[in-house]
Amino acid sequence: MLVRGEEPLDQTFAALAERAPVELRDAALALPYRLGLTHRPHGGWGDFASLPPVCDLPVFAIDDPSEVGDDVLGQFRFAHRVGGFHGLLVDRVSDGQAVADATLGALRAWLRRERVQALGDALGDHSAAERWVARGERAFRSALAGERRARAERRLDVDGYVSIVVEKTRWIALPTLAMLHRHRPDRSEAFARGFRLFMLALQAFDDGVDTREDEDLYGVTVPALLGSRPDVLRQAARLVTDRTTDELARAGFHRFAAWSEARSGQLGARAGLLSAIGALALEERLVGSLVRASRRPRRWVGRSSEGACPT
Repeated sequence: MLVRGEEPLDQTFAALAERAPVELRDAALALPYRLGLTHRPHGGWGDFASLPPVCDLPVFAIDDPSEVGDDVLGQFRFAHRVGGFHGLLVDRVSDGQAVADATLGALRAWLRRERVQALGDALGDHSAAERWVARGERAFRSALAGERRARAERRLDVDGYVSIVVEKTRWIALPTLAMLHRHRPDRSEAFARGFRLFMLALQAFDDGVDTREDEDLYGVTVPALLGSRPDVLRQAARLVTDRTTDELARAGFHRFAAWSEARSGQLGARAGLLSAIGALALEERLVGSLVRASRRPRRWVGRSSEGACPT
């Protein structure tokens, strides 16, 4: 299957749901509501996932579709979206934002099969697709364990926070990195750097906003774990967004850089002097930790460069 043009996220899922086992189709169509992604019983994935790079990351890795071909890009866009449907289900259940039962378990298994199938179709190699998906799953489990440990201990340093964000969101970029690794290997590492900054900025801002929800759900907030304040974390996220724009522009991902620049202007008013000073210091620590982590030796999954999966 392919995604073309401006196809809405929910149109993609509706087509996918037609391939679900008959007994799961109604539950599949109600999944966004069941996962708490929408307040409307008949709402869709687009009610939650509205940021273009989140919905269509492969498009932001290729400014000129002729570099890979429209059909190839469409296949990886589909693989990215199917991975998103499965990944969001796993994330919401793991975070306690949705209660697991037999139906969700069956939907999770079905979506994982579709995820591997879609990426395998795009790559032309289903064994490699399984390795890519499994790599993201291992990273997610590791991050989840670290997150739970931090909440239990009521403390988290910046290095731990950055590691959790990078590992917990790694799965989002895997179809895009697989596409680049196969068709533009010279661009994959630069894109991975930009993506990590993008997700760090996105997650830090959300963590600075969602304090009431986190307090209710987990009894502690991320700013509190970091020994910071919500406004400082939000402003630090804005600074990381600016850093993301610069990194993406420097690497030649112009569409992604333009979106990031526009995003920065939508994040609200600049902070006061004291918050700005604290945010600048926190941003330096966040980005410094990310840079140090990226310099560690990379591990690979697979026996050949064609099937290998970079971290």
